[in-house]
Amino acid sequence: MRTVTAVLSGCLVASALILAGEWGYALLAGPAIRGEYYVTTFAAALLALLLTGASVVVGAYVATRIQNTSETISGFAVFQVFFSFGLVREFWSTGFSWYRVIAVLIVIPCALIGRMLARRLAHNKIAGSV
Repeated sequence: MRTVTAVLSGCLVASALILAGEWGYALLAGPAIRGEYYVTTFAAALLALLLTGASVVVGAYVATRIQNTSETISGFAVFQVFFSFGLVREFWSTGFSWYRVIAVLIVIPCALIGRMLARRLAHNKIAGSV
């Protein structure tokens, strides 16, 4: 049960950050024609991709801090691959076609980076208190 709680908590944090990034992206791109289409630049797409990666890193960090197991990070990565694909399709489908592919492919490396950060910070905290 703790694994499910960790995965869902990490995904909730990542999803909230992705939605916040989508909101910022919408402000940056701005509606072009009566609010229906977005003018997307290469720089705006890279910024959105960076925000997506950072969101996944933070979500994996939260999941790992709750429970540091291989099952937790695997469950988080699988959940994010399927859920983030839906987010990309729903919110950022007006952008470049390469963005959708890369956004799904960066989930696993970003999840591993988040786990590594959580482990390193937990190890430093334990070593500092001795």
